[in-house]
Amino acid sequence: MSQVTWDASLSPSLIDIPLHTALLRGTESFLADQNPIGHWNYGTNVHTFDITLLIMTLRFIGEPPRPSFEKKVITYLTRRELNHGGWSIVPDEDKFDLSESVKAYIALTQMGVSKNSSLLTRARDRILRHGGAERMNVLLKLYSALTRIIPWQAIPPIPLEALLIPPWTPVSTYNVGSFVRLGFMIMLVSRSVDLAEKSPVLTDFDELFINKDNVLDNSLIGPFQNPYLHGIFRRVMPLLGVVDKLVPQAVREWTIKRVVKELDDMTNPVGGLFGTGTATEILLIMYHKLGLSNSLKAREAREALRLREIEGIEEATSTLFESSVWDTAFIARTLMESHKIDNASQVGIEKGLDWLTTQQVLSLRGHWGGKRPLLRPGGWAFQLGNPHFPDLDDTSSTVISMIRYQSVNGGWGAFEADNIHYYFESFPFVAEYPAVLLDPPTVDITGRCLVALAHAVRNPSIAADFPSLHAAIQNGVKFILDRQRPDGSWWGRWGMNHLYGTHLALWGLAESGAKYHDGVAVQRAIEWLKSVQNEDGGWGESVTSYEISVDKFVPANSSASQTAWVLLGLLDVGEEDSPAVQLGLRYLLRKQRQDNGYWDESVMTGVGIPNIMYIKYFGYPKYFPLTAIAKYNQIQSAKMVEGRRTKRQLG
Repeated sequence: MSQVTWDASLSPSLIDIPLHTALLRGTESFLADQNPIGHWNYGTNVHTFDITLLIMTLRFIGEPPRPSFEKKVITYLTRRELNHGGWSIVPDEDKFDLSESVKAYIALTQMGVSKNSSLLTRARDRILRHGGAERMNVLLKLYSALTRIIPWQAIPPIPLEALLIPPWTPVSTYNVGSFVRLGFMIMLVSRSVDLAEKSPVLTDFDELFINKDNVLDNSLIGPFQNPYLHGIFRRVMPLLGVVDKLVPQAVREWTIKRVVKELDDMTNPVGGLFGTGTATEILLIMYHKLGLSNSLKAREAREALRLREIEGIEEATSTLFESSVWDTAFIARTLMESHKIDNASQVGIEKGLDWLTTQQVLSLRGHWGGKRPLLRPGGWAFQLGNPHFPDLDDTSSTVISMIRYQSVNGGWGAFEADNIHYYFESFPFVAEYPAVLLDPPTVDITGRCLVALAHAVRNPSIAADFPSLHAAIQNGVKFILDRQRPDGSWWGRWGMNHLYGTHLALWGLAESGAKYHDGVAVQRAIEWLKSVQNEDGGWGESVTSYEISVDKFVPANSSASQTAWVLLGLLDVGEEDSPAVQLGLRYLLRKQRQDNGYWDESVMTGVGIPNIMYIKYFGYPKYFPLTAIAKYNQIQSAKMVEGRRTKRQLG
């Protein structure tokens, strides 16, 4: 094996643990895993979330059953049943989720499992004990209306033509998250078709409802909602229904064609729509309703879904999206941090970066153009095959994009700028799910953007070209400081949860430097992270922390990726010699696999939609722990070199 720059004398407390061996194992495995064209793709899993929607979609559009594949899907779902019946949204916690259980029940029934089977009897009984299917979450309610399980009257009667309202108005659909607007486009077209054709509501699964009429009730006011705005929205909704019925048929047909054309333009055979399975699945349903199932774009959408099917010897499922851009960027960083001095690593890094260069969106003006019409393209999309929707987390090297994409409150969101129209949170339809309609700026995205801008401002030539860099950093730092929680942590939107948010907040603040803050917030965060360390030296956090009734850190068993996040955050702020970091490193080194240098991890630490869908990134327990070890090694190496330099000067 090649040699890594390392010296056991760097940290006396770790003399007995071979850091160099840990780095070698991991980096060698990364190079072996690299795709010949340069990228890495370890994939994702969303438990039962996507495969149930896929089966339901294919049944609705009339695709013939595939007995061999579906038998394996049945096995996959059956093996993930909870101890007392039903299903959860995560595999590692025995916590019943009503909406996932409704979806699994329907999908299993459609694949031929008897409703009288013990499996579905247990699920049905538990669904009814928890209030019935009428208590399904907002996403499943929309999907159920789309597939005629519940009536469209359960959904606010927004006229299709509302999609044409210009971005500068307060009620424009451009003021919600881009992924939500896509859903609106598909839903409103489908609703128009169904109502025009008087399509009947299905009764196939009425046994899951205590009172199906309850799905029409939007009177519930969520704890985060403004009662006054909630009341206004409720009074306006009947008026929307009247307006919807007054739209001339010619206008409606023209609008449908325009919306379908926009969706067509965003669909491709690699990513489908939005690069995700869910968006592509509901798109196929819309095409089916329009009689376009055999169109080129419908066939491309179906091909994109086929690419996401994962079939093993005994089980089959589907993945929500490809993670190659995400994985490749992180692994390239890991390899560079590891300072592994051989040609193979250098070649691997260069191939990965070359591939990333080919994925940059330079000419296509996407959905974001509604809010930033003068901004030149230049970002990367999170999902493969999703060029219309680059996100800021993957565009950290595109300085001009980030500066102009900064929201007025100083933060950055994932896909949108200034998506801070929080009055939408009081919409009656989303009473239990805050910000589900929005893509607001978050601490985790802002932290990453600050890192990139801080690197840019230290480059004299770049800083000279962008005099607004300092103001952008100052505003971003203020955004983070203003959102620190009383215990010293930060909430994380896209990773589990306070551990993720705090790690990225610390990274952003550390890279920005003392010029922009006094360090008090950093010290509070350090103390909080140390206070929630587990006895085994690692860190872990439960999905329960996202529940509205909880909304605070909830400890869980240690995991490799979450431990790595904390270590990276502590290392960024100079805590490399602290006992907490030493214990955390020992945890990672002790848990590393001997055969490939990776870590085993069953928990989901990625977040799609809090309380609705979580994500397992198979790459997270591979590259995050190795990055933490490499960063520690790099810091100690630099200290050793500096110590030797000082010794020579004194001598």
